[in-house]
Amino acid sequence: MGGRVNLWYAICWWYIQNCYSALSSSIRTIDGYGALFPHQKEYLYYRTESALTAGGCYYLYAGAGEKLGYSARSMDEFSVAHYAHDHLGDLAEKVPYSHVKGDVVSLFYYDSPKHTIRISPDPLHRSSAFSLYDPDAADPEDPLSIHLGSYPVCDLSLEGTSNEKRLLVYTDSSCDPLFPLLASHYQYIRVVDLMQVTDAELERIRPDGYDQVLFCFSVGTFGYDRTVGNRLG
Repeated sequence: MGGRVNLWYAICWWYIQNCYSALSSSIRTIDGYGALFPHQKEYLYYRTESALTAGGCYYLYAGAGEKLGYSARSMDEFSVAHYAHDHLGDLAEKVPYSHVKGDVVSLFYYDSPKHTIRISPDPLHRSSAFSLYDPDAADPEDPLSIHLGSYPVCDLSLEGTSNEKRLLVYTDSSCDPLFPLLASHYQYIRVVDLMQVTDAELERIRPDGYDQVLFCFSVGTFGYDRTVGNRLG
């Protein structure tokens, strides 16, 4: 079994490197694989969801700082709370294995008396905003939605900051806990789930209004799902 796992890691690394080499030199790549690999024995991925845990996303956050232009905070600067225990996700439904251990959904808080992170879970259709990790912004049937809500577009804003940087993210919901970690380094972040957003909604989002554009996808989505290519042209 160990040999098969190592082979899968090697295939993923090879695929990622080939994708990077095919990109224009004007696009900066972030080595998410390299950020995660040294911690592979830790709880990086949910057991029953095809997504990274908050802990796994912390290592992505720490590894992306140099390329995105911020100084990543150490893990001990965050408070950690557990929103759900024994969560059984979509993989548990597809492969009903009775001995699998449920997942823990964790939340990373950066406590700052000067700054407050607010979340607008459906900004294209309504103006309501909530405190970060407010259960009222989440789908009660989906504990993972506590990070960004359950809509295809979500805004994160940092109140009380002089930072004017704006970030636009295109993603596939495989690393949602990453973006609340990034939020303390930007005035405003818009997160767009390309697997859910409609063409009409996508047309309303103008990348030229942002200082940076970040693409965050799992290998499975980027390599095997045509949605990403079709949506981005």
